Amino acid sequence: MCGILGCVSGRVDGALFDRALGELEHRGPFDRGQAEAGLLRLGMTRLPMSSRDDYPLPPRVDGWLASYNGEIYRGAVGGLPAEVGLLIDALREGGDFPDGMYAFALLEPSGARLHLGRDALGIKPLYYWHDPDRGEFAFASELPALLRLLGPRKLDRASVADVAATGAVLGYRTMFEGIRLLPPGTLLSLDMCEPHRAPRLSPLRTAAAEREEALEEALASSVAKCSHTFRDVGLLLSGGIDSNLLNSYLPDGAAKFHVEVADSGDHPGQQRALHVCRVAGGDFWALARRAVRNFSAPTRMSSILMYQELAELVRRHGYYCVLLGEGADELFWGYPRHLAMAESGFELTPRQLAAQYFGDFSARAAWLAPELEAAALARVDEATGEMCADGLDEAVWRFDLHYSLEPLLRRADHLLMSQTIEARLPFLHGGVPARARGLGRARLEGLRQKAPLQELIRRRLPSYPIEKKRHFRLPFSQWPGVVDEMRGFLSNGLDALHGLGLARLSPDAVRSMAAGDAFTLTTLLLWRQAFAEHLQ
Repeated sequence: MCGILGCVSGRVDGALFDRALGELEHRGPFDRGQAEAGLLRLGMTRLPMSSRDDYPLPPRVDGWLASYNGEIYRGAVGGLPAEVGLLIDALREGGDFPDGMYAFALLEPSGARLHLGRDALGIKPLYYWHDPDRGEFAFASELPALLRLLGPRKLDRASVADVAATGAVLGYRTMFEGIRLLPPGTLLSLDMCEPHRAPRLSPLRTAAAEREEALEEALASSVAKCSHTFRDVGLLLSGGIDSNLLNSYLPDGAAKFHVEVADSGDHPGQQRALHVCRVAGGDFWALARRAVRNFSAPTRMSSILMYQELAELVRRHGYYCVLLGEGADELFWGYPRHLAMAESGFELTPRQLAAQYFGDFSARAAWLAPELEAAALARVDEATGEMCADGLDEAVWRFDLHYSLEPLLRRADHLLMSQTIEARLPFLHGGVPARARGLGRARLEGLRQKAPLQELIRRRLPSYPIEKKRHFRLPFSQWPGVVDEMRGFLSNGLDALHGLGLARLSPDAVRSMAAGDAFTLTTLLLWRQAFAEHLQ
């Protein structure tokens, strides 16, 4: 796991670039380096996982200059240059990219084109910025490093409106004007001879699994690949099916890490080598500030606090690598929304589908100034229309990928990497994703969420108690004091919220606001505080 950074600019000197690279030290504290090629500066920090060998950073492979963050799961690849070589081969030959999790930058030997890529499911994040007037371009694994390069940026008020209405920023924008996330499965190509021209975006295809396997075998193979490292590997374990299923493939003494949230009722039961941290209502504000800062965005996901506490627990025990069960709910249809869609006979209008993911976004949009409200609802309709272009089942997958899985993966990456911990995700590799999607609506056989995984865990762990899914989130219904504190915080910050565009949010609305909405707007104000130095 590593951090990557780069810019095409004549205004960034080596000292500024090195300070920006320092913002990524937690992603790779073992080594770092930078290189120049014309107007391009390229940097990389390194957390070695697959090889103890030292390499010059950033590496040069067959004349290509590279910056690379991630892992490739294809047998014994053979270290950093070999992994980069596989990416170069795929790019040069116009073929499928290897199975893995990665974000990369590759400069062609001629220097004519710079290519950025993000893996098919968006496991590794990559932010970028382009100024066509100046012909400048920059990118980084995390926002603070990119902002250190660019200096203060304008707030994107459309993004504020998206967060207020839906709980997320739509369309891979960020809270800063002009800075975007590269979408999952996307290849970006910049013409270095004409950097004023907009970069070209094209699909990054991933190779199919080398052979077709039954689900149990495919998951076993993926767990083995994801566990391949010279470092000790732990597991983030909840009481749910997904992580317990992964645990069934691991040695009994493998370290397991669990966050126990007061009054949530979630616990994995008796386990060997189980390390537990606890989150209670009294921990909320300190955790929220750290988590929002590390996530670098406001969010509706209260689980960022739980991930922050888990990351700190894992780090205290000296681990650099953990397995996660993320992705199983999206691939195997494990959320209540999937069951609700099945119970409706999959007869949903586009707006009803959007409501399954964003809740009552129309009501929340009414807090915004009228012009912002109209624009936010138009963006929801536009995004939903694009998702629904190829039928409902494909629309469900696209929504799951872009507005459920990608934010969860970014949460895991940013929160865990804040403590120098690599997250590995067996449900997202090998033949598992294709096997899941190939099951179609059979994933809800008998109106059971994740029916294939329920059957698999019954075979592997016959005594496992299958229960209704518990969302991995804070139990605000059991924490009325915290909810009242959030409402008080928002009441005190009401002028700031009005200034951000929530012009019609009233004191009465704040006093009666639902806990989830109060959390989202609380993170908006906390984010504004944390990133004040980067805002114009």
